[in-house]
Amino acid sequence: MMKLRYLILLLLPIIIFSACTKKDNLTGTNWYDQDVLEIQDKAAVVSAYSFMVDDEDLPSTGSGRKNILIANHDGVKAKALLRFTNLLSKEAIDELAEFKNPCLNLEIARSSDGEESPIDLKFYKVNQAYNADPDSILAENLEELTASAAVWDKHSVVLDTLSVVLSYDIIRNWASEEDSLGLNILVEIPEESQGFIELRPAGARVGASISYEYKNTAEDEEYQLYENFVVLNTFSYERAIDEDSSAWRVSNRSAKRMYIDLQPNFSMLKDAEGNALSDEVKKRTQINHAELVLYTKDNPNFGNTVQYVFSAMLLKKPFEEGEIIGKDDMVVASSIVPISNILYSTRDSLALNITPIIQAYLSEKTFPDGETILPHGILLMSNWELKDFGEVDFWDVNAPEEDKKPYIRIQYTPPFL
Repeated sequence: MMKLRYLILLLLPIIIFSACTKKDNLTGTNWYDQDVLEIQDKAAVVSAYSFMVDDEDLPSTGSGRKNILIANHDGVKAKALLRFTNLLSKEAIDELAEFKNPCLNLEIARSSDGEESPIDLKFYKVNQAYNADPDSILAENLEELTASAAVWDKHSVVLDTLSVVLSYDIIRNWASEEDSLGLNILVEIPEESQGFIELRPAGARVGASISYEYKNTAEDEEYQLYENFVVLNTFSYERAIDEDSSAWRVSNRSAKRMYIDLQPNFSMLKDAEGNALSDEVKKRTQINHAELVLYTKDNPNFGNTVQYVFSAMLLKKPFEEGEIIGKDDMVVASSIVPISNILYSTRDSLALNITPIIQAYLSEKTFPDGETILPHGILLMSNWELKDFGEVDFWDVNAPEEDKKPYIRIQYTPPFL
């Protein structure tokens, strides 16, 4: 009985404490019924410009690969190299009773629109040791597969397949003195044709493949299907030159980024009664969510990519119109968690999550070297530069329609004490 009494005395304060707190307040503290406040700062975006990244700061086409590119499109040139290994030997093929329908199958993720259709494709067998860089292949080591010339006459935005005829000789005599381990096929769009194609990259039984049907013996009733999937695929890339800095543009095809002069007006922050917050209180104010809203234009290359992924980077100093910002100028403070921002081509705007950046400005956080983070602007870049042909143009501060102009939206909770 005594133990039960002690247990009740122990639990009573916990029950009272739980009953006196508010359960639906998800911000601030349960000791105070604090609402989340919101401001829209329509003057925060002062200006912006876009610029092409210097060659030394370009990402590798092989890192974080998205698609395999083939192009002769608006200044962009790209050639793809496909490598197949573990193919049947010449002797094994000679033992087959029947053989038919040899094909190279390309899984096409996307292609340019109908204005450039149809797209001619040329295929070459590479007669030299494997090298991942298509531009390193000597012209005299390319054997054109004339029987495999093909035309792509669709505008694809979803997965599709192009099956290209291969000759029996290529299937039988794929090995060479220079490369006895694999068959390498180069794919390009010739100068006389315009357009681009994005191939699905190699994976577990996905990507380009070589196939044919065969019978082991004359007595076999049905043909069997042979499939061999690409094991390595690379591409070379010569990007388009786009020197127009006035357009608010982020481009994958030309590796173009945007500098945005962002100057939030923190004097707009007030408490629940409408009183201005002191500088000291602002530093302790919690930014629940902050976003930079940019409206997209209906430019031709926007729909070429289903989604775009962006990163926003801090800068240690402001920049003048047209200046190129290198990787040494971009900083991610230790106090900031990078956030991936996704824009779908079905949306009319990008809501860029800049919560950690606004919190860093407001709370006067520091860079690793101890320097205070000041609003010197941000860098907006795509995570898929040189990975596809997508490109986005945004409406600027001089947009003719008020509801197309950029702004920032901040949700915040002032400190209780």
